[in-house]
Amino acid sequence: MDWLSYKSDFFTAPASTKYHGNYEGGLLEHSLNVFRNLMLKKETFNVKLTKESATIVGLFHDLCKINFYKKVYNNESLLEYHYEIDDKFPVGHGEKSVFIIQQFMKLTEQEIAMIRWHMLAFDKEFIQNNPAKVYPEIFLIATADLEATYMEQVKGD
Repeated sequence: MDWLSYKSDFFTAPASTKYHGNYEGGLLEHSLNVFRNLMLKKETFNVKLTKESATIVGLFHDLCKINFYKKVYNNESLLEYHYEIDDKFPVGHGEKSVFIIQQFMKLTEQEIAMIRWHMLAFDKEFIQNNPAKVYPEIFLIATADLEATYMEQVKGD
């Protein structure tokens, strides 16, 4: 919590530059939405996923986005800005989240698989590696993330 609170922008970062949660606090809101969706799916499908694991995976699946965006002001205005990616450690989306989390806590193999593959719809290697054969819970986090992204947190134009 100390690192999240004082050495990261987890509570204020956007979740993206121009799509879901592209505003201050968007990453936190997105993470909470994914956590809530994952908990509902855990109960609905009665899978082998502890509440602790669901909490870790739901809240921290996108830690790769911490200290990832920079605020760029438009036309030298302090009121108008947008976000741009400023990735100082480009090692992959899910992989980076796993790496960050494991600096603070040990993850189970199931948690690693769920976080690593939570972007399955956008990950070309998913089909090739077929990790859901071993960890079908990957579909729970992937769909919880998609629902939070496209159904709950879509940018209004």
